[in-house]
Amino acid sequence: MWVPVKAEQDRDALAQEYLTRRNRLRQRFEDERLGKVTLLDEASKFFKPITSAVSKAHQQETAEVKKVTDALERLPAQIATEANFNPIAALFGEPEAAVASAPPALPAAAAKPTITVNPDHALNVELIKLHGFTPPSELDTSDPIAVRDAAEAVNVYNQYSLGPKKQKAKREGDARESARLDTAIKALAAYRERIRMLLEGHKISKQKATGNGLKMQGRQFGDLEIDPVLLKAGKLRAFDNGKLVLEAPADESLYNLLTKRFIQSNQYTPQAVKTFKELVELAGLPLHGGKSKKHKLIHADPAPAPAVLPQFYNDPDQLVERLHLLVASKQAGNTGLDNEISAILDELMRTGAIPKDLAVQLNRSLLMCI
Repeated sequence: MWVPVKAEQDRDALAQEYLTRRNRLRQRFEDERLGKVTLLDEASKFFKPITSAVSKAHQQETAEVKKVTDALERLPAQIATEANFNPIAALFGEPEAAVASAPPALPAAAAKPTITVNPDHALNVELIKLHGFTPPSELDTSDPIAVRDAAEAVNVYNQYSLGPKKQKAKREGDARESARLDTAIKALAAYRERIRMLLEGHKISKQKATGNGLKMQGRQFGDLEIDPVLLKAGKLRAFDNGKLVLEAPADESLYNLLTKRFIQSNQYTPQAVKTFKELVELAGLPLHGGKSKKHKLIHADPAPAPAVLPQFYNDPDQLVERLHLLVASKQAGNTGLDNEISAILDELMRTGAIPKDLAVQLNRSLLMCI
């Protein structure tokens, strides 16, 4: 848009307005740039204690690693000196030259020194104790269940206690409290990973079942750990190195498959055979090539459903009615009904008529407590 200028006063006014706008924009740009510099300076001051602590910890760790490296370099010479020690020469003060020359020292690669590892290395032990946890050096690593429970407890504590507190501090604008909680969460997470490493390092050698057995040995089923008491109560929980890998309802036939030898006259439910096959795979046991009857069972065609089930198969109400009749018959003293009861519960759970937890509870109460 052009503005006509008819006098020198109009020209000077337009020039002055242009200069004023230019100076205003220049000042705004300078203010924004100075604001960013100030913000960065304040952030660096705020995070300086954290970065300083991290740098100091890194320097300490580097120094300790250097000490260990230097000790390992000197170790072959110390071993050779001890191997060449002559008690007779030392007793009579004979010079070292009189002592028969020892064989040349082994190269460093051949030496196998024993190094003692500090489980608490680089961990904030005081903070760990402050939050009620046991340092790794005081844990009984020969008890893998206790170590696994400790790792799970730390995970729950971080997720449901410290995590919400940190979020609340952030919402309230308390930066110092938020940073303190974040440091605690990271320290406990490092502690959790350390004890998981210890659990792996002190893993008890497990006796695998042979190809013609496929049976639990105590709590072990191949590489898996299964609680037999919980299994007997109707719930399967299988762990591998402390990690839950399979959770499912357990009926009497699955319990028999895992803990007893195969009996031809027993009826094993299709769900039990399917779960047993999955356990064999997870446990690292031979799935093919075995000649045992259990191997033949897991490779056989799925067994047909019991004769009484097809008429109720698609009707949950009739399945429940049949279940009531079976329970009443079992209470009256009749036997051999567990497989059909378990099959009905599996079908109700599969179709979504009952939740998984309820199926486990019913398995426990109907099959074990009647």
